Amino acid sequence: MTKGSRSSSVLVVDDDHVLVEVLALWLEAEGFSVRRAYNGLQGLADVIRAEPDLVLADISMPGMDGVHLAMEMRKRGVPIILLSAAVTPPESLPDVPFIGKPFDLEEVHKVILDILSNEETRQIGSNGSGPPETASQ
Repeated sequence: MTKGSRSSSVLVVDDDHVLVEVLALWLEAEGFSVRRAYNGLQGLADVIRAEPDLVLADISMPGMDGVHLAMEMRKRGVPIILLSAAVTPPESLPDVPFIGKPFDLEEVHKVILDILSNEETRQIGSNGSGPPETASQ
Protein backbone atom coordinates (compact mmCIF):
# COMPACT_ATOMS: atom_id res chain seq x y z
CA MET A 1 0.00 0.00 0.00
CA THR A 2 1.27 3.46 -0.88
CA LYS A 3 2.02 5.67 2.09
CA GLY A 4 0.68 9.22 2.28
CA SER A 5 3.02 12.13 1.83
CA ARG A 6 4.45 13.27 5.16
CA SER A 7 3.55 16.80 4.14
CA SER A 8 -0.12 15.93 3.49
CA SER A 9 -2.45 17.03 6.27
CA VAL A 10 -5.93 15.64 6.79
CA LEU A 11 -8.59 17.07 9.08
CA VAL A 12 -11.00 14.41 10.35
CA VAL A 13 -14.39 15.83 11.45
CA ASP A 14 -17.05 13.66 13.06
CA ASP A 15 -19.13 13.84 16.24
CA ASP A 16 -18.30 10.17 16.90
CA HIS A 17 -15.10 10.53 18.94
CA VAL A 18 -14.19 6.85 18.57
CA LEU A 19 -14.46 7.00 14.78
CA VAL A 20 -12.36 10.18 14.66
CA GLU A 21 -9.67 8.49 16.74
CA VAL A 22 -9.71 5.28 14.67
CA LEU A 23 -9.45 7.22 11.39
CA ALA A 24 -6.79 9.54 12.79
CA LEU A 25 -4.60 6.73 14.09
CA TRP A 26 -4.95 4.81 10.84
CA LEU A 27 -4.14 7.88 8.71
CA GLU A 28 -1.14 8.69 10.90
CA ALA A 29 0.11 5.12 10.41
CA GLU A 30 -0.25 5.73 6.66
CA GLY A 31 2.05 8.76 6.92
CA PHE A 32 -0.44 11.63 7.03
CA SER A 33 -0.41 14.53 9.46
CA VAL A 34 -3.84 14.42 11.09
CA ARG A 35 -5.91 16.97 12.97
CA ARG A 36 -9.19 16.19 14.72
CA ALA A 37 -12.49 18.07 15.14
CA TYR A 38 -15.73 16.81 16.65
CA ASN A 39 -18.34 18.90 14.84
CA GLY A 40 -18.58 21.08 11.76
CA LEU A 41 -18.04 24.35 13.60
CA GLN A 42 -14.82 23.06 15.17
CA GLY A 43 -13.76 21.77 11.76
CA LEU A 44 -14.36 25.14 10.11
CA ALA A 45 -12.49 26.96 12.88
CA ASP A 46 -9.56 24.55 12.43
CA VAL A 47 -9.52 25.16 8.66
CA ILE A 48 -9.56 28.93 9.19
CA ARG A 49 -6.51 28.62 11.49
CA ALA A 50 -4.55 26.50 9.01
CA GLU A 51 -5.92 24.92 5.85
CA PRO A 52 -5.36 21.18 5.61
CA ASP A 53 -4.72 19.44 2.31
CA LEU A 54 -7.98 17.51 2.73
CA VAL A 55 -11.00 17.29 5.02
CA LEU A 56 -12.71 13.99 5.81
CA ALA A 57 -16.11 14.71 7.40
CA ASP A 58 -19.31 13.07 8.50
CA ILE A 59 -22.55 14.49 7.11
CA SER A 60 -24.72 14.29 10.25
CA MET A 61 -23.20 16.44 13.00
CA PRO A 62 -24.56 18.99 15.46
CA GLY A 63 -23.92 22.70 14.95
CA MET A 64 -22.80 22.61 11.34
CA ASP A 65 -23.40 19.48 9.32
CA GLY A 66 -21.04 18.05 6.75
CA VAL A 67 -22.99 19.44 3.80
CA HIS A 68 -22.58 23.02 5.06
CA LEU A 69 -18.96 22.32 5.95
CA ALA A 70 -18.42 21.03 2.39
CA MET A 71 -19.89 24.25 1.00
CA GLU A 72 -17.47 26.27 3.12
CA MET A 73 -14.56 24.08 1.97
CA ARG A 74 -15.59 24.64 -1.66
CA LYS A 75 -15.37 28.43 -1.10
CA ARG A 76 -11.86 27.99 0.30
CA GLY A 77 -10.72 25.50 -2.34
CA VAL A 78 -10.10 22.77 0.25
CA PRO A 79 -11.03 19.28 -0.97
CA ILE A 80 -13.44 17.32 1.22
CA ILE A 81 -14.72 13.76 1.35
CA LEU A 82 -18.08 13.20 3.02
CA LEU A 83 -18.79 10.08 5.06
CA SER A 84 -22.26 8.98 6.07
CA ALA A 85 -24.45 6.07 6.99
CA ALA A 86 -26.93 7.54 4.51
CA VAL A 87 -27.49 5.33 1.50
CA THR A 88 -27.06 8.08 -1.09
CA PRO A 89 -24.83 11.15 -1.31
CA PRO A 90 -26.38 14.59 -0.89
CA GLU A 91 -27.85 15.82 -4.18
CA SER A 92 -26.71 19.37 -3.44
CA LEU A 93 -23.04 18.33 -3.72
CA PRO A 94 -22.74 15.97 -6.69
CA ASP A 95 -19.03 16.76 -7.17
CA VAL A 96 -18.01 15.95 -3.58
CA PRO A 97 -16.73 12.41 -3.03
CA PHE A 98 -19.06 10.39 -0.80
CA ILE A 99 -18.22 7.21 1.07
CA GLY A 100 -20.95 5.30 2.87
CA LYS A 101 -20.54 3.97 6.41
CA PRO A 102 -19.51 1.40 7.26
CA PHE A 103 -16.59 1.84 4.92
CA ASP A 104 -13.50 -0.05 3.93
CA LEU A 105 -10.30 1.74 4.97
CA GLU A 106 -8.67 0.77 1.69
CA GLU A 107 -11.45 2.56 -0.19
CA VAL A 108 -10.99 5.68 1.95
CA HIS A 109 -7.23 5.52 1.37
CA LYS A 110 -7.66 5.25 -2.40
CA VAL A 111 -10.05 8.22 -2.56
CA ILE A 112 -7.72 10.32 -0.39
CA LEU A 113 -4.71 9.54 -2.57
CA ASP A 114 -6.69 10.22 -5.76
CA ILE A 115 -7.81 13.62 -4.50
CA LEU A 116 -4.39 14.62 -3.20
CA SER A 117 -2.66 13.56 -6.42
CA ASN A 118 -5.20 15.58 -8.44
CA GLU A 119 -4.61 18.61 -6.21
CA GLU A 120 -0.83 18.32 -6.66
CA THR A 121 -1.25 18.10 -10.44
CA ARG A 122 -3.52 21.14 -10.45
CA GLN A 123 -1.05 23.18 -8.35
CA ILE A 124 1.90 22.28 -10.57
CA GLY A 125 -0.08 23.28 -13.65
CA SER A 126 -1.25 26.56 -12.15
CA ASN A 127 2.01 27.91 -10.72
CA GLY A 128 4.15 27.56 -13.81
CA SER A 129 6.61 25.14 -12.23
CA GLY A 130 5.48 22.21 -14.28
CA PRO A 131 3.41 21.24 -17.28
CA PRO A 132 -0.08 22.72 -17.51
CA GLU A 133 -3.11 20.55 -16.76
CA THR A 134 -3.91 20.16 -20.42
CA ALA A 135 -1.29 20.50 -23.08
CA SER A 136 -2.00 20.79 -26.77
CA GLN A 137 0.10 18.53 -28.93
